[in-house]
Amino acid sequence: MKKIFTLCMGAMIALSVTGAELVSGTYYTSGGSFFVGTESGWKEMTSLIPSVEVTVNESEVSIVGLSYFAPTAAIKGTIKEDTITFANAQSLGTVQETAIYLVGSDDVETLSESIVFVWDGEAGTLSAETEYIAESVSATAVSPATYWKGAVFSAQEPEKPEAAVLPEGIELKEYAMSYTDYYEEAASGTAYIGFDEDTVYLVGFSTYFPNVPIVGLKEGTTITFPANQYLGTLQGLEGYFVTGATFTYDAATDTYTAEGDVYSLLGSKYIDVYATNPVLKGVVEKAAMPANPAITGFENSKYGYYVSFNVPNVDTNGDGLVASKLFYQFYVDVAGEVSALTFTTATHSKLTTDLTMIPYGFSENYDFYSDQIYLNGLYSAEWTKIGIQSIYYGGDVENKTEIQWYEIPSTEAIDNVEAAQKAVKRIENGQLVIEKNGRTYNAQGAVIK
Repeated sequence: MKKIFTLCMGAMIALSVTGAELVSGTYYTSGGSFFVGTESGWKEMTSLIPSVEVTVNESEVSIVGLSYFAPTAAIKGTIKEDTITFANAQSLGTVQETAIYLVGSDDVETLSESIVFVWDGEAGTLSAETEYIAESVSATAVSPATYWKGAVFSAQEPEKPEAAVLPEGIELKEYAMSYTDYYEEAASGTAYIGFDEDTVYLVGFSTYFPNVPIVGLKEGTTITFPANQYLGTLQGLEGYFVTGATFTYDAATDTYTAEGDVYSLLGSKYIDVYATNPVLKGVVEKAAMPANPAITGFENSKYGYYVSFNVPNVDTNGDGLVASKLFYQFYVDVAGEVSALTFTTATHSKLTTDLTMIPYGFSENYDFYSDQIYLNGLYSAEWTKIGIQSIYYGGDVENKTEIQWYEIPSTEAIDNVEAAQKAVKRIENGQLVIEKNGRTYNAQGAVIK
């Protein structure tokens, strides 16, 4: 799965509890809250740290995983009876040349004498007696980028969550979803909405779990979808609808709209769908001219060249299109000679048949995604332009857009862009900021404007 980043995690240590003793192993987050500093204030993001690793060697104890920015860094202390004491302000290393420390405080203003945890052998819990534990850019003051409040970790692995299931008999209506994505580019998708009295099911928001419903509640003309809904597990990474959302319905236009950022994540860190100001427009089948598609990027990567694009699933009037009747295809220009691009089973191993006309939203979760395709052996340095065209068969009538062309930079220019796009991370004013592609993002991937 080329689009999913590999999440490197240390090997889990087997846990065996003997009596009331604290032993080495994985301890799971079971209480308290973890907060990350963002441009708009502190955000509760406890799901980012589902567990920590504890190592016990006679009276010495170390904990790995309390830090978000330095996840492999350990703090070391000593245990006496059931109390573990860690020296305050232990170094966690550096993030982009910025030193960070783990500091404890009981009032968020002054450093405590030390960081203290208490082991409850009967309950199997390791609880922070120090109320606040922060990743700080200062060793002598509380200057947090993140912090724990009332952290508790349990030797008992929590039960796995279950994704919602669409009840039998629920009729789903198709909606065209338009929004601005993580990179501030126009993006689109298809979603389906169904009702069971006041309970609402939204299917299709997630690209990794497209058949899993997000469940909400209808009150008048608004639908509220609660945050942190579990979507499923993919390659060992759990997906969640993180932010929650409130949509307002306009019956005259059959449109649902929400304001702000609405997103789902995979593995608590990797973007599934990141939608700013999403709009869901009801679909009515009819003959229509689709809105122009666009190629938004052409870049090289460790997997080779790929093309990024957006195919709107609305017509030129903004009305929704039936997704199953919308297709797109690519063209290349070599010295003025234009030809359609065919993706073959030889160049793209997950395909079962050659593809020239690609169904809207098609993905085999390897080379093809709804907004990005890896070119593999098809790419040629002789290409001067690459184009994209949308084709729609609503009302059993074929309507095609004009080919929308994109000038391909030279190979050297593409490589220079690729080098420039490497993300730079730093801590600024107590929070992590990421610079990439000329934009600045916070730890949650939101653009800092």
